[in-house]
Amino acid sequence: MAMVWMLVGLVLVAHFTAVITSVLTADRLRSDVRSVGDLYGRSVVTVSQTTSSEYLETIGLPATGVGSVDEAFGPVASGQAEAMVYDSPVLRYLVEQRSADDLRVVGPLIRPQGYGMVFAPGNPLVVPTDWEILRLREDGMAANLDEQYFGSE
Repeated sequence: MAMVWMLVGLVLVAHFTAVITSVLTADRLRSDVRSVGDLYGRSVVTVSQTTSSEYLETIGLPATGVGSVDEAFGPVASGQAEAMVYDSPVLRYLVEQRSADDLRVVGPLIRPQGYGMVFAPGNPLVVPTDWEILRLREDGMAANLDEQYFGSE
């Protein structure tokens, strides 16, 4: 039985893998940005001390680091920065909730990272939670919630 739940857990983790880094850019650049390499020579902003800023540092792409997502979103929205690199779900949510018609999340997904839920060993909520997540996926509700809160990709 433990092997079955381990397999179910593996499938859930694979399904709920989210994207750690994506690119938010002004609509006027959308056609120009097809990969992270297209950001070299552009003014890029990100949130300091995050996996996104660490990634940009690793690949030698200069970016202005700021203290929060809101601080990073502002320069792109105002045109002071050409692009923002950060977690895709967060960027999609910001664009959707702020009705930022002139901004788009563009380019390929840069660096995947898994998200998960943690329960104490023996917690009776594990099995019902697993089944509920599976039900939400099967009946399409998970996809509906994703589009409602994050917009279409």
